[in-house]
Amino acid sequence: MENEMVINKDNCNQEKELDPNYLLGNQEHMNKTTKVSWILVITTISTSLGCSIPAGYNTGVVNAPAEILKQWCNETIMNRYDVQFSSAQLDGLWSILVSIFLIGGIIGGVAGGKLANALGR
Repeated sequence: MENEMVINKDNCNQEKELDPNYLLGNQEHMNKTTKVSWILVITTISTSLGCSIPAGYNTGVVNAPAEILKQWCNETIMNRYDVQFSSAQLDGLWSILVSIFLIGGIIGGVAGGKLANALGR
């Protein structure tokens, strides 16, 4: 029992660490009911629309020139590798390209804050 440490007022940095309510996590505040404010509702709706509208817009922006980009991909593959893609293969390639676009957005969203902190904040 040499490694056992007893917590008392002599070796404690703050008195609140000895308070039973602090140690056990007093749950009194959870019994109170609160009202949802109109500011919270407006903020929630604005955030939801602010996230979904640009995502839908960007998907539309990517899909608008789809036929032209599929044709360009097919011509490039034909010139470089002498292979002609079928319509189904072009659709599969287009699906992969759009998915990569969305994955790039996810990576940017996750890493953007850390990159901004490292480079300039």
